[in-house]
Parts: sequence; C-alpha cells; structure tokens
Amino acid sequence: MGGFAACAVIFVSGLLVAAVLANRSEGRTATVPTFALSAGEASNVATAVQFIHAFNAKKLSAAMSLLTMNAVVSDCDYRGVRAVQFSGRAQIARWLRQRFADHDQLVVESAENANPDSDAALGITWSRRKSDTLRGLGFPSGIVPKFDAKVVFSPAHRIDRFANGPVGGDQSLCRAE
Repeated sequence: MGGFAACAVIFVSGLLVAAVLANRSEGRTATVPTFALSAGEASNVATAVQFIHAFNAKKLSAAMSLLTMNAVVSDCDYRGVRAVQFSGRAQIARWLRQRFADHDQLVVESAENANPDSDAALGITWSRRKSDTLRGLGFPSGIVPKFDAKVVFSPAHRIDRFANGPVGGDQSLCRAE
C-alpha cells in the first residue's frame, strides 16, 4: 500500500465501504468519503445486495426469501416504454422468471439512504442494465437506466417495495436510450 500504514475497510455483503486511510509517513490522516451505517441500515444494505446478486444469478428462491409476503415491485418495460407493477409473491415470482429468461442483469453504481428521517429506504443508482430485450432494441452493451430504484424495507429487514420503474410517473423514463 505504499506509504499508507493502515487501511480500515469494511465489507457489507459485497459493498466496499472505505473508512479512513492513515498516512504515517507524512504524519497526517487522509480521509476518503465516508458514511456511517446503523445496524438496521447495514442489514438493509445487505438484503438489497443479496437480492441483486440473486437477481443476477437467476436464483428465484434466494430472491424470494428476501421479500415480505405483500411485497410490491415495479420495473420498466423497455419494449412498451412504460412502467409495470407486480404485487404479491406469485406476481413477483413470475416477473423474476421473465427477467431471468431475458438474461437481465443489474449493475449497481451507488446506494444511499433514500429517506433521511428513517433507515427503512435505500436509493440505488444503476451503472448498467443488460438484457436480451435491450440487445434486441439496439443496445448490445445495455443501457444506463434513467430511473433509480427505491427499495423500502420492513422492520425485519425484508424488501417490502422494490420500485425500479416510475409507476404513476414519467413513462418516458422507460425509453431505452
């Protein structure tokens, strides 16, 4: 690590959070952008990461185990240029199977607390989304989605809402570009 004497790094289920780098050779502490997570926030981040990993790995039972019984999911239908919504476990399982068959992949760019008054919501910005549908629409490398996901958690740290499409909002956000 060159001149750095210590590096505190915390892994939260696949997300890397850099804490502080101490540079003793120059007798100063260099800080990198940091944030603090409560135990609840850390559990929610871990749940979201596990869900995204299960989604990308096409693991239905793993993804479903992270949802509440009455979960709701929204997403973009890029062919129809509209948001779609799925309520309850049966509809969500059907949506997941469709996404798996389409070879859909979500790549996280960043995550942040989506509700400063609570630790129950996480905003996720995607750096890339790839699928057979997007390839068929002329995007062989996928797209950068225009809509960030908002994930709302239950007190038990399960996903209650996975809002990945603008239901009731600007449908043009579901236009692949």
